[in-house]
Amino acid sequence: PEFARNSGGTARTLVLPFLGFRPSEERYQNYYRTDPDRPFCRRYIDPKLAYIRRNFARIALPD
Repeated sequence: PEFARNSGGTARTLVLPFLGFRPSEERYQNYYRTDPDRPFCRRYIDPKLAYIRRNFARIALPD
């Protein structure tokens, strides 16, 4: 509704079938566990983990 009000148009969502997961390249598997000090980990993963720990401490799995 907000998009339609602000843009004067309508929004449509295309629903695609789920085709399953496939493993990522081996160099990306366990990326955070093997190199948590990389800039990507510090910038993107750490803040998300902190949010989960802060807001879902009762149900979040321990490190």
